[in-house]
This record gives sequence, C-alpha cells and structure tokens, in this order.
Amino acid sequence: MADIPLALLMHRVGVTPFVGTTSSGDTFGTQRTMACLREGKTQLIRNTIGEEKVSNTTLYTSPAEVLHERDLITAGNLRSRIISILPHTDGGLGAWQHLEVLCE
Repeated sequence: MADIPLALLMHRVGVTPFVGTTSSGDTFGTQRTMACLREGKTQLIRNTIGEEKVSNTTLYTSPAEVLHERDLITAGNLRSRIISILPHTDGGLGAWQHLEVLCE
C-alpha cells in the first residue's frame, strides 16, 4: 500500500472547514493549505444524499487529509465547496491510495 507520490501533488489550495449553519448563515473555521493535484473537469455527479450536482474541479490528494463535504476550497480565483469525497484504496494490490475530491 502506497500513498499518491508527493511529486504529483504540485498544486496548493486553501481548505476552510465548514463548522455549521447559524441564524446568520454558514460558519467556517480557520483556513489551512493542502497539497493536491487539481484538474478542471466538468462532470455530473450525485452527492451523498442523492442530489445531482455539477462538479467543475477535481482534486486528488493524500488519504491522510481530513476533509468534509461543504468545506470551502480556495485556489487563486477559484472559490468552491466540496460536493463529494471518494476514497480510493488498492485492496492490498500496491496501487496508489488517494482521495478524489469533487468540487462545485
């Protein structure tokens, strides 16, 4: 079992964790930086509650990253929310393990 090589994680994005919703709107935590591979790919997906959403950006990152749906992603002029997180494991075959993060 091997994680995705760090050399492939050439992009840096800001991740601001979603904390909750209050009477004044959504609340977010403190932004941190995450290494990833960013791909501009448009696709129609279903989120965890079955809604169809359009994803315009896909991020590939280490499985050690702690991410949640509705977290905010910032990269340059891109400001997006995480729609879905797909863990990819190798099942013991020795392939790269990573998270595929689909953003609005």
